[in-house]
Amino acid sequence: MNSRTRKGGKHGGPFAWQKLAFAEDLEADPTLSGVQKGLIGTIAKNYNNRTGQSECSLTFLAAAVGTTKKVVARYAHIIVASKRVSIVKPGAGRASTKWSVNWWFRGSGYVRLKNDGKPIFDCRDLSSESPKASPLESPKMSPSGGDVPGDSKPRRVPRVGDQTLSSSKEERKVACDQGAWAFRPAPGAATCSRMVMVSESDVKKTANGETVAHFSISNAIDGEPYGELDIVLESNTVDRQDEGQRKLTELSRVTAGDVVDTADMHGIPFLMTPAGGILPDHANDNAMEMQNLFDLANTLDRLEGHRKFWRPKGPDRDLIVAELKRLAGNHMKEAA
Repeated sequence: MNSRTRKGGKHGGPFAWQKLAFAEDLEADPTLSGVQKGLIGTIAKNYNNRTGQSECSLTFLAAAVGTTKKVVARYAHIIVASKRVSIVKPGAGRASTKWSVNWWFRGSGYVRLKNDGKPIFDCRDLSSESPKASPLESPKMSPSGGDVPGDSKPRRVPRVGDQTLSSSKEERKVACDQGAWAFRPAPGAATCSRMVMVSESDVKKTANGETVAHFSISNAIDGEPYGELDIVLESNTVDRQDEGQRKLTELSRVTAGDVVDTADMHGIPFLMTPAGGILPDHANDNAMEMQNLFDLANTLDRLEGHRKFWRPKGPDRDLIVAELKRLAGNHMKEAA
């Protein structure tokens, strides 16, 4: 069965591994900005299995992603158009907006690459033998035998990071392309969070007239290549340019702070995930002072696979710092 079913045939919502698969696919969707992903992720995390809906007001969503209610209202039609979520009943007065979540939508860069550039609107319609059926499962947690029709034993489906490391450079770029920025892991690089630094950088013009900053990312401990990060600085498309500037700001906050030149970012350690997520080094006081704790909490929650660091009354800074220490500490132990 693909979801829980209560007595009387009443739907009880998706399993935890199905929710995790949805979250990881969302994180790797190249058609959505970081804020849009955060909004959809918050709606998904607040899904009520009993009612089959998620109740989230625009104010609640704004606080969750660290933005304003006006921005959420502007992005509402975009996240609905993505087909990942839909509005069941608009909010009125004190009543929150009721949302529905399409847990079976798959639209990551890898899925689109293998599906002629198109997303999959319902991955349950695919045969379990088909390579396109793999997005049904969570890359981190395989279902138990019998959860998927025709399956007798659990399988592990490769993560986006695994696919990119064994693919050509062109495929790796597509799999990790987030629209206004793209991260390409280095062949053979570990598919887990790493303490890294910018080792080289330059700014260049592309054939379509965009200005792009290119960063070579290296392991902060041994200097081995970790990957390449490209960020759009100037574009004829406003949304693309804005998203690129947000990613550059994110990078500058964990490195130099006030950036005059990309070279200012060189040699300053920070944490990076295989999908290009950026987190500060807990030991860098300047970087920690510049962080939006809501953003950090949401990023760590996506890595964890469930809500742990985000709190309605405000993220727990001590808990976030402890997790950053743990991630950095794991890398240090491996290096030793």
